[in-house]
Amino acid sequence: MKLPGSLRVDAAGRRCLFITRSSALVELDDISNAAFELLEAAPDDGDLPTPAVIVEKLVGRFPDLEKRNIAKSVSDLARSGALDGMIEVANAKGDLEAVKEAKPVPETVPPADMLPRTKTVVLNVVQLCNLACNYCYATDGTYGDAGFMSTKVAQDSVEFLFREAKDADNLQVTLFGGEPLMNYTLIKEVVDYVEKRAAQLGKKAGFSVTSNATLLDEEKVRFLNEHGIGIQLSIDGPKDVHDAQRPFGNGSGESSYDAVRRGIDALFDHYTVKHVAARVTLTRLNTDIIRTFYHLRDDVGFTEVGFGPASTLERRLDLATPELMGVFDKFQELGRHYIEEAARGDYHGFSNLSNVLQIIQSGDVKTHACGAGYGMTGVGTDGTLYPCHRFVGMKGFEIGDVENGYDNDARFKFLHEGAASSKTPCQVCWAQGLCGGSCHYDNVLYTGEMTVPFEDHCNAIRKWLGYGLQAYVELMDRSPEFFDKVLAGPRPIHRRPEKPYEDRWNTPPVEGEMSPSTSGALIV
Repeated sequence: MKLPGSLRVDAAGRRCLFITRSSALVELDDISNAAFELLEAAPDDGDLPTPAVIVEKLVGRFPDLEKRNIAKSVSDLARSGALDGMIEVANAKGDLEAVKEAKPVPETVPPADMLPRTKTVVLNVVQLCNLACNYCYATDGTYGDAGFMSTKVAQDSVEFLFREAKDADNLQVTLFGGEPLMNYTLIKEVVDYVEKRAAQLGKKAGFSVTSNATLLDEEKVRFLNEHGIGIQLSIDGPKDVHDAQRPFGNGSGESSYDAVRRGIDALFDHYTVKHVAARVTLTRLNTDIIRTFYHLRDDVGFTEVGFGPASTLERRLDLATPELMGVFDKFQELGRHYIEEAARGDYHGFSNLSNVLQIIQSGDVKTHACGAGYGMTGVGTDGTLYPCHRFVGMKGFEIGDVENGYDNDARFKFLHEGAASSKTPCQVCWAQGLCGGSCHYDNVLYTGEMTVPFEDHCNAIRKWLGYGLQAYVELMDRSPEFFDKVLAGPRPIHRRPEKPYEDRWNTPPVEGEMSPSTSGALIV
């Protein structure tokens, strides 16, 4: 029987147990391991052995130990939460209606008047883009309502942030689009305004921008550098892949990849704030994880590279289960490379695995998939508030406006429905504390309900988190210092080769490598 309160994690010769309730990862002794095996061996449609029966069976297996010591080990295993949900799953017998009757996860959303303070705003400074990516969830960057944010809305958004943050000392402003650098003039105004207001109020404010890099030049990079603005770039791989997925929207036929490379060169020449990460979007047409990763890391020079699936219902692009699971096989291959480099004291740069390792290391139990509507809020060009940038422009997901503040009832409703405690499948899933209930937007897109996670994504997430736990155990065995010295330590700004690799930019796929029809991916 699978026990949703825990997951066996065997790696590096160690027998470990991940406990859902606490997000703890513990090593099992012989008695606890034997007790857990007895419970796992119970048939799904049969009676579970009682603690007394388990103890009696173990007394026979460990004749040299006193019965009371065996009973204590079994009791400790139960108190840890490792057996949570076991009875509910046994009774459900695979029937969804029966699962719905399972004991719910405790409520994790505070009352509306006690909701957490917002510390981050994502400003959609422009709802336009100069690219026409074939998978864009925002309709070519317009979110269905093209336009530029005004100076007044931007300043009102900043004042909203300072009002909501109240006692928080450190705030964050993310500049987003569309392609935010299409409204570069407003970006400069926002940064100047935030810095002055933060100084007046005795607070610290940080900035970040997500860009496609096509409009980056020396002037803009020097501005980003001067004001300590972090940057993440969207790029989908080698030239043939990138140009196929991310063409210019004007129909010129010009290579967007070449424009991106010019922007990256300017960035690496003049940027010294923090390491630069690349974000790759995966579709059925772009699933060669290994080739893409090492091109972006070794040929282009990114410190980190992460992958995520396109959120789209277009069948020719969307990643179905076979593709999704195939890509996670490639994720695990990159994970093995990551572990080998980590064991040597190096940072590999596969950010999907870094993210999972950091979540496990923190020991936190996630009640929600992300900070949307919690500590983070998206702002449309007209000043309407949304839980995050992905919901901008979607009717029914407005949660206020920058002049009047939050509609607390709407915000509470979103957070309540978005909590893992409100999602039936999460109540009997061992990964709920690491996952938090899957992306709110993707749930709405694929199932029509925020409270119903998309099963394909759930299967992929469990597969990836399970591998992450194994990787964590192996790294703790082989290189425990990696977590404090490397994973939590400083990273180089970039890894750009000393000599250009132009001859490798256009390298076609190697014959026999994974084809688009056999894989896909999901980010965690």
